[in-house]
Amino acid sequence: MSTVGETVTGEKDFYKLRYSAEAATLQDRIFAEVDPGYFGQGSWTSTADYDRLFDGLEVGPEHVVLDIASGGGAPALRLAERRRCRVVGIDRSDDAVATATRRAGERGLSERVTFKAADATARLPFDDGHVDAVISVDGLIHLPNRPAVLAEWARVVKRGGRLAFTDQIVTAPIMNTELAIRSPDFPFLITMPGYNEAQLALAGFHLKRREDLTETIAGLACRHWQARERHRDALIALEGQARFDQLTAYRRMAETLATERRLSHVAFWAERG
Repeated sequence: MSTVGETVTGEKDFYKLRYSAEAATLQDRIFAEVDPGYFGQGSWTSTADYDRLFDGLEVGPEHVVLDIASGGGAPALRLAERRRCRVVGIDRSDDAVATATRRAGERGLSERVTFKAADATARLPFDDGHVDAVISVDGLIHLPNRPAVLAEWARVVKRGGRLAFTDQIVTAPIMNTELAIRSPDFPFLITMPGYNEAQLALAGFHLKRREDLTETIAGLACRHWQARERHRDALIALEGQARFDQLTAYRRMAETLATERRLSHVAFWAERG
């Protein structure tokens, strides 16, 4: 029996576990039960919503897209295959970058999709106007200083280029104890309605459209904690009892807040002015 879960106490250990071969196999099994269209993503966004985000970028073979918080690389690879574009993914986890790079090689996409370790809260390792579009799915919420982050995205994307991202927005009162359960591991910046629209304008983006995805996240969260219960023994062996309880409670709380429309999940598309 693996005891690696017993030592998971911080973000670094979380990523070590998440991108281990043992965890990846179990995650694939669970996520396939959660979303019938599962393609390897590890976020709160469904496959159908990912595809809408991708298509809203309006990119093609002549374009380069920057994927912020690219994780294990599955979304970047799907984007490249769906839109025939080139993609550069950045993530601060070396384990995520290694996993993503391996997957690109296995899919024969290494020439069109590359990954590098970088801190998305700092200046990005790209020249001004280096990319045609930026996408960040369920990553922006973990980046503090929203105005600086959006300004940096505006710097690296060409004028007329596109931006797509998702965010969690408070739409009714939430207790601090509920938020602690909903965000057990990482920084979690909660914004209010209208905030992203205002910050996009200040950064030089024009909002094209927004779409409420809250109903989807409520269903995903519900099916996810139920799948975790079905795989309880295997998950406890991997994560440890305390970690299993924490992550299952996290998904239960996500379902509650989304179902009650207190924490909404919203997609945004914008254009660089």
